[in-house]
Amino acid sequence: MLQDVNGVGASIELYLGTDVLSEGGSLVPIRLKGRDLSTGHPQGEIVNKKAVQKRFMEKARTASASGGPQNGQDWRGIDAILTVIINAHRAAPHP
Repeated sequence: MLQDVNGVGASIELYLGTDVLSEGGSLVPIRLKGRDLSTGHPQGEIVNKKAVQKRFMEKARTASASGGPQNGQDWRGIDAILTVIINAHRAAPHP
């Protein structure tokens, strides 16, 4: 069953890149496990989480050994998260 989860929180694995989140030409599914009691939003876990994490570590090692991102590597999600974190202090008021 497909469900729209836009606008709800997501684990960092969902930002690791479509290159590591794909198996056999399709994105790995999320297995819904229930609902968050405080928000009522669905909670789930990425299927084959260990395999996704392994592919990401391999991608990171390749990029590191090669001096940077390689063709076909998708770093957009992680780049967006790190950009927000790195620049967060610039938007915060200073005491």
